[in-house]
Amino acid sequence: MEMAITHDQFQLIENRTKTIEVRLNDAKRRQLRPGQGLAERLHFRP
Repeated sequence: MEMAITHDQFQLIENRTKTIEVRLNDAKRRQLRPGQGLAERLHFRP
C-alpha cells in the first residue's frame, strides 16, 4: 500500500517528535493489517 506524507510531517516522524496522527481511522488506514508493507511517498510543499 502506498500513502503520501508531506516533508514536514516526515521530518517530525524521523525526529521522533510527532505526537499525534489525526488520520488514524480513514478508509486507507482501515485496510492496513499487521505485518503488511507500507511505502511512503514524500510530497514537498513549495
